[in-house]
Amino acid sequence: MFRIDGQLSYMVPFGDTHLRDKNYFEWLSDYEVMKTINRLEYLMPVEFEVVVSYVNDLLESDSDIFFALYMKDGDEFIGTVRVAKMDWRHGLADVGILIGNRSAWGRGIATDAINAVSKYLFESLGFRKLTAGALSNNLAVIRAFENNGYVREALFREQFRFENELVDHIYLGCFQPEFRKSTHQN
Repeated sequence: MFRIDGQLSYMVPFGDTHLRDKNYFEWLSDYEVMKTINRLEYLMPVEFEVVVSYVNDLLESDSDIFFALYMKDGDEFIGTVRVAKMDWRHGLADVGILIGNRSAWGRGIATDAINAVSKYLFESLGFRKLTAGALSNNLAVIRAFENNGYVREALFREQFRFENELVDHIYLGCFQPEFRKSTHQN
């Protein structure tokens, strides 16, 4: 099976086993997990059929790749990584990550997974630039991207509502030389 390895984590293509894993649906129903993802439909009780439709759309898309994220220590399914808006003509792709299992938070898994998928996208698929976006109050994910050479390119002020206040949206970008420099690769 196809696999992308990091130091702490690995990714495999998301499949029906992951979709039907009770933990996956629990993450999507957990307010603390979903609150900074900016997917409003998941901040209210969501029907399983809605999740199935979303996942099927991703899996059938020509411009998205959806991965299940595992922690190497214990071989545990802990989240997802999505590569979206793949634009082969311009060499662009957008990276998103969800660490659903809260016990994996704060352990460097996001930084590791972003590193592994970025390396794959740059070196194996030949993308020229990777992007990501995050709510400004999601400091952990912003730091995880910045640790991998992603640079803040834009700040959309008061872009989204979050718990009754307006928050900024940060847009990050990374070119292969920036990635290599951040990871000390030659």
